[in-house]
Amino acid sequence: MNSFEKKVVKNFRYQYNYNNTYKEFCDLINRNIDVSNIKNIPFLPIEFFKSHVIKCFEKEEKIFESSGTTGKKSYHYINDLNIYRKSLISCFEYFFGNPKQFNFFALLPNYKQKPSSSLVFMCKEIINKTERKTSGFYLNKTEELFNEMKKINDSNEKIFLIGLSNALVDFCKEFKIKLKNAIVVETGGSKGFGIDYTKIELHEELKKGFGVKVIHSEYGMTELFSQAYSMKNGIFYCPPSMKIMIRDLKDPLKISNTGSGVLNIIDLSNTNTCSFIATNDLGVCYEDGSFEITGRCDYSEIRGCSLMYHQL
Repeated sequence: MNSFEKKVVKNFRYQYNYNNTYKEFCDLINRNIDVSNIKNIPFLPIEFFKSHVIKCFEKEEKIFESSGTTGKKSYHYINDLNIYRKSLISCFEYFFGNPKQFNFFALLPNYKQKPSSSLVFMCKEIINKTERKTSGFYLNKTEELFNEMKKINDSNEKIFLIGLSNALVDFCKEFKIKLKNAIVVETGGSKGFGIDYTKIELHEELKKGFGVKVIHSEYGMTELFSQAYSMKNGIFYCPPSMKIMIRDLKDPLKISNTGSGVLNIIDLSNTNTCSFIATNDLGVCYEDGSFEITGRCDYSEIRGCSLMYHQL
């Protein structure tokens, strides 16, 4: 058993003992504290974050909420925000390096508008780490964003632009700019709001609009602390705290490291909630641990941060 698997088993035993909802779920499917093989770890259906309280502690410091495409939202109870801060900064540094090298622009609602969004909280923390006056939220200040990026572009400083897919597309339609030294990251969410691009079409549109060679993608969610990123071609890579496994469409207890099916996520940073989440995302997991999103299960609702964009 390698070090990651040892941490997995340790997290499982802790959460089985202290997370009442998770314990009840494990007992119902006859998977208990004696689990020692990573493939036998029970993955909690992500819908439980809408219907149950998922936590290993009494009092929370913060509750993150999903955007919600129906009346029901997911809730992630946080007992220590410093754990999330450490996780999100570690993930960012793992993929992109020190935040201080970037002028960080977010085409997202600001923290006052969406204080319960984990994505907005993540961007706020990275913005603070950059220690640059230009870094900030620009969803309702697109002309100012254009002018700031133009000035920075002329000086060849590094730009990091992250945003809701819809907001990035709208920006490209309104402004024309060719970024020289920039990373552009879309966070998903173009379906259902009149911009029904495939992922390939979306990236081609954004590459043309911003004049960049590749568009990055972020894979995260309210129920997770860690984020995976696609650096190009829609292939995502996990940080050291995260692992994707595949469950069989017809047998949810049949788990494998590679192949196609539905994504199960191990997030070791979710120490005090649940580290083992069964999503409704269809995908493929490869030998090197990378993965690809291919769709959603037919019975699941469409998720997406884009709802934040259309609520404002």
